[in-house]
Amino acid sequence: MTYKLYANTVDITELAGNLSWSSDVDTLGQSLNFEMPFDVDGVLMPKPFISVGDKIALRYNNNEVFFGIVVDEDRNGRQPIKYSCFDLAFYLNKNILTIQFNSISAHQAIQELCSKVNIKCNVVNIPVSIKKIYKAQAVSEILKDILTIAEGQNGIKYRFEMRADVLTVYQWKDIHVTVNVEWISNPTRKLSISEMKNRVEIVSGDEKTTKVIASASDNNNIRKYGLLTHSQTIDEKELGKARTVAANLLKEMNRIQEESSVSLIGNYEARAGRIITLNERVTGLRGEYLIKSASHTLNNGIHLMNLNLEVST
Repeated sequence: MTYKLYANTVDITELAGNLSWSSDVDTLGQSLNFEMPFDVDGVLMPKPFISVGDKIALRYNNNEVFFGIVVDEDRNGRQPIKYSCFDLAFYLNKNILTIQFNSISAHQAIQELCSKVNIKCNVVNIPVSIKKIYKAQAVSEILKDILTIAEGQNGIKYRFEMRADVLTVYQWKDIHVTVNVEWISNPTRKLSISEMKNRVEIVSGDEKTTKVIASASDNNNIRKYGLLTHSQTIDEKELGKARTVAANLLKEMNRIQEESSVSLIGNYEARAGRIITLNERVTGLRGEYLIKSASHTLNNGIHLMNLNLEVST
């Protein structure tokens, strides 16, 4: 079982060095970096043959770990050339659109959005109506907003990732990854109430008036931690769903935040937005955790990864 790195159709596994790739829930897509030695005369080593825009693929057996393009090339004298690559979510970040959705389902809106930038997509059914105009916004920001609206109304969290050349949107607990827990290095765990909110107010989006139209609170937590209020506006067209939005926001925000990290033997399936299960008794990391970010390195055949985590709720 080995990893193979390809530039277009050329196997560059034996030449490439310092191979690493990463993902983060706050960004769209994965990045990958590697270096290539070269010889300008092509005598001792190949001449440079990889260019910006070339297709790069990392595979584990027949599984596509990464597929994207070279975005940056960095040369410094005769040192190995550094290449920075991004998966095809790059195009979702770089295309700016103006688009209007007239009361279509969220998954249909995402499909229409992807078709505008020629990106294939596979979207889970999201039966939440989207009626909104987006003016001069990045496709990635529109996508995130659609999912935020859906989560606020039905209480279901969604994640998205590029799988090869297909943008995949799924319910966030659909993908569990098995990791090797026999070797856990540098476990950390931090608990905090700094971002807790135990009262949520939904305010009318009418610019002429300020009116709380729905609220939700946890009186027990207020007595224990003090009052911590979150206020959020809602579109006039969605006023009938204000109570549901307030309840779902309270459910999400009314908790002690836990931030954790671990280093583990690498598993290519571990990427941001997926779930792992841990039982680490020293720091108390027990249960299901969402991978907030994942950083992988592959050197001399040894695959290691660092994961930043939060409690899966």
